[in-house]
Amino acid sequence: MISCSTMSKVKKLSVILVCDTDPDRTRFGAKPLEGTSIPLSWRGVEEGIPDLLNRIEACFHHQAHVPKFTWCLRADEQMRLFYGSYEAFLTQHQPLLQRFKERDDELAWHHHYWRLHESSGEWYQECADKDWMKENFLKSFQALKACEEIKSLKTGWCYMDNDTMQWAKDVGLSAELSAMPYQYFCAPKNQQGLSYGSYDWAVTGDCPYSPSQNDYRVKDQSDSALESACGLREIPISVGRSPLLSWLEQGVMSLRRRRFPEFPIKSSPVSFKITFHPILFNLLWRDFERQIGLMEKPIFHAYFHPDELLRNIDFMTRSAYSIDHLIKNLQFIMKRAKKLDLQIEFQTAAEFREGCQ
Repeated sequence: MISCSTMSKVKKLSVILVCDTDPDRTRFGAKPLEGTSIPLSWRGVEEGIPDLLNRIEACFHHQAHVPKFTWCLRADEQMRLFYGSYEAFLTQHQPLLQRFKERDDELAWHHHYWRLHESSGEWYQECADKDWMKENFLKSFQALKACEEIKSLKTGWCYMDNDTMQWAKDVGLSAELSAMPYQYFCAPKNQQGLSYGSYDWAVTGDCPYSPSQNDYRVKDQSDSALESACGLREIPISVGRSPLLSWLEQGVMSLRRRRFPEFPIKSSPVSFKITFHPILFNLLWRDFERQIGLMEKPIFHAYFHPDELLRNIDFMTRSAYSIDHLIKNLQFIMKRAKKLDLQIEFQTAAEFREGCQ
């Protein structure tokens, strides 16, 4: 599963916590989008994130290393169409961004390739019109760069291809955070033949790497020491496997087919969300712990969305993701690290990248 160099003893575990600052999704109470006629809802950003920062300060103020975050700020064509500028998220949330800076958090970039289908009013993920994508990417970056220094990128739907990875290199970004090891997804197409999301990281491993020009998903085999020190680094989201989860997943699929799951069961990887229910998080962590000793630079990278921090949402959604889960999972990580004699170091993506030089 892992192709990293083996260490005799692990001393430090870098923990990177990434937030995609997207608007609220429908299952968290937002209304479905219809073009730009329905305003985006930002309760997760405006209520959830301040609540989280208050909880972090209250629960971890006595710790030597307080959790810090990499905040990936939305800047793209969808923001421009709704608010008149690519960098609208930044200008509308200055007090919150100032709080991020005071905590020594990182301001990074979250870029979606959402495109509005004019005749139907639906939003879809553009991944074919490269001229449109590149123009959108470059204009968004320049607008963002005029406001803040940006070193790291995480794309919407974790979408990347050889072209988009090259654009990230060309503008001088140092860290890319979208890789979901061993995973592939393509949403069904609608009546217009459009898909709302897709990604392909099927052959990507667990460890940070300098992407190949021929295949963004794997390490550049000609990776020189100079390129490693100066170029863009892909930092994959950490994954875990659980036979129980795979069995449950296959069971649901089998019930749909009106037959029982077949054995043996092959575990499929699940990317870590720090807001997962602790039972699920702990199951995945058991597998992740087995990976730590094989990593040259041990790293745990998890992500979340602001709407997962909201309190007044329906019970089922709150059971799956919540701010309480996030706090408990961080406490669990610290407890396990102490037992394993690991030194936890909370880092931003840019800080981790600088340490790779």
